[in-house]
Amino acid sequence: MLIDTITDIGLTKKEAQVYLANLELGQSVISKIAKRAKLNRVTVYDIVERLIRKGFINYVTKHKVKYFNATKPDLIFQNTKRKVDAFQKSLP
Repeated sequence: MLIDTITDIGLTKKEAQVYLANLELGQSVISKIAKRAKLNRVTVYDIVERLIRKGFINYVTKHKVKYFNATKPDLIFQNTKRKVDAFQKSLP
């Protein structure tokens, strides 16, 4: 299952649900993401903030409304690979 794969890279199940919902919807507001993820809207606000810090979601503000975008999976892969490469180079 896709959620299991995503949790294997360090996200919680709810974080994975929100990320996938946003990825499916494209640029969207929290209420639509929450509905797609089948989670409480207030809970999704907290989860989205964590995903922003982790680099899985970003946002733009239009007319004082935040629209959230899921980072493309290939960009997440590239960023993760870059971190692993840097870690390997720093080892003695």
